[in-house]
Amino acid sequence: MLKVILFFFLTFTLYANSTLNQADTLFEQKRYAEAYVAYKDLAQRKENSKAAYKLAWMYQEGKGVTKDFETSKAWYQKAAKWDATDRDRAKAVESFYSSFDPLTGDSAESMMQYMSGNFAVRAFHSNYFVISKLSNAPQGDVIQLNNPYIKTETKMQISLRGDYTTNWFGGAQVWSGAYTQRSYWQLFIESEPFRETNYMPEAFVTLPFFHKLDAIAMKGMALGFIHQSNGQVEYFDDNNTFEDPSRSWNRLYVKGFFQFDKLFATLMLWYPILSPATINDNADIVDHYGYGSLELNYPVGDLLTRFNGRYNIETNKGSAELEFTYPMTSNKKIFYYLQGFTGYGQSLIDYHEYLNQVGFGISLSR
Repeated sequence: MLKVILFFFLTFTLYANSTLNQADTLFEQKRYAEAYVAYKDLAQRKENSKAAYKLAWMYQEGKGVTKDFETSKAWYQKAAKWDATDRDRAKAVESFYSSFDPLTGDSAESMMQYMSGNFAVRAFHSNYFVISKLSNAPQGDVIQLNNPYIKTETKMQISLRGDYTTNWFGGAQVWSGAYTQRSYWQLFIESEPFRETNYMPEAFVTLPFFHKLDAIAMKGMALGFIHQSNGQVEYFDDNNTFEDPSRSWNRLYVKGFFQFDKLFATLMLWYPILSPATINDNADIVDHYGYGSLELNYPVGDLLTRFNGRYNIETNKGSAELEFTYPMTSNKKIFYYLQGFTGYGQSLIDYHEYLNQVGFGISLSR
């Protein structure tokens, strides 16, 4: 019986994919009215997030249908809701469930969630692993007479977020919690130590504007709080010399999201909260990080270019980071990743060290 259920499930899934491909072909040929019919049928019958997203865009731009921002908003919300439930569903069933005896009702759903590993988070910033080359051997403030660190190291980042959508006060809000961890691993020296790890939990709410500020290309804003630290503590070394590798600071921030055709810009301004720990560990951190950043994303086909810059006009210090991602495989789930950095603040331990870095590796998200 289980195999029969799986057969029908996979058959419907393949049918849905075929219908989506046909709709995409019509869309690419700019036969919007025909594509609209196909997308709407698929969205209503299968709760397909990709079809819902295309319907939202068509209502937004008036392609194949009369322009209607409220209907566009409703389809965007459905697309976000359905996206969390339809990704790789068939593969999860085929890989994890097909060899087990069938269960029914909520019990079946519970075991599906367990065996598929499905959980309600998604990528936030890029998740990557690169081999990088630095302009000089980093060491930060910690005094090391025989500094063991070398210029070549690996750098990795894990960044995840979870979202919850509300419709309070007559508008939509997306409440989010996120966690980013960036580690610098001296893989090519004896004992392979992690030179530095930065931990960045944050919480924020995003407010979409639904075209109300299109005159200035502003699509929404976010308000949030972020903590950043390296998990270190003060100590005395074997020579009874005081060492202080601890770094931390907190910020309140506001972000503005803008779109200029294919250029997507995020302007972030922050207010540092100078706690006693911040003053003790890194009182001049704002001199090197400044009070904000500008991120630019520009897609050209499968190639995505991202730039992030910070600058403090009072101290003439800041940084610039450039990233390129390009799919390694046809399913576009793994990407080649090229990264370059110049300036201050690549990591907290080196926040006041001027470094140049270039790295190449792979990324699992953009």
